[in-house]
Amino acid sequence: MQVVGAPSGNCEALRCRFHGWTYDLQGKFLSAPPPVAPKDGPSSAHDLPSLAMSNVAGLVLFTLGQPAALPELGRVAKAYGGTLATDIACNWKVCVEHLLAEHAPSPDFIWAWPLLTVRRAGPLSIVEQVVPHTFLRTRLFTHVFGGPAAAYEQAAATIKHVCEHLQADRAAGSPAEEVGMVAAFHTRLAEAYARDAGTT
Repeated sequence: MQVVGAPSGNCEALRCRFHGWTYDLQGKFLSAPPPVAPKDGPSSAHDLPSLAMSNVAGLVLFTLGQPAALPELGRVAKAYGGTLATDIACNWKVCVEHLLAEHAPSPDFIWAWPLLTVRRAGPLSIVEQVVPHTFLRTRLFTHVFGGPAAAYEQAAATIKHVCEHLQADRAAGSPAEEVGMVAAFHTRLAEAYARDAGTT
């Protein structure tokens, strides 16, 4: 269960919204409401696992597996302007396909496999983070640097609209166009599924 839902800011503790388990900022289990508290009481067995973490261009990145090579995000504008959270009624792969469809790797567009893109839009640097929630629900966090996040609200709404239409097309049997970065995404996805066939 997700413990932190806000894309930025500070907190004094981490609390699961489903069962109410609470942890300190190092992930140590602190407490839980009596109906769902562990029967054996507080113990290190209930602590959150440690994750490999790094800070790149002001973004905190982590991995659930072995430490991976850090993505090359290029130069991100220093002034953080805010984050937009957009809920989209589509599969996360459809959202990634849309973000990649019109682009080729360049200094103005970077794709960090599998769920992060960085692009320049005039004075803005836009970091788009795709977060799968369910099979047909995705949340897109749009982190804006170099200007106010509000300046990007219409573009985020357009992404939502297009992705939901693409999802309807996929449900009707229309496949994604296998060109450019979308083809590269599908290749890497197939490789990941083949490699992890026993666990997916």
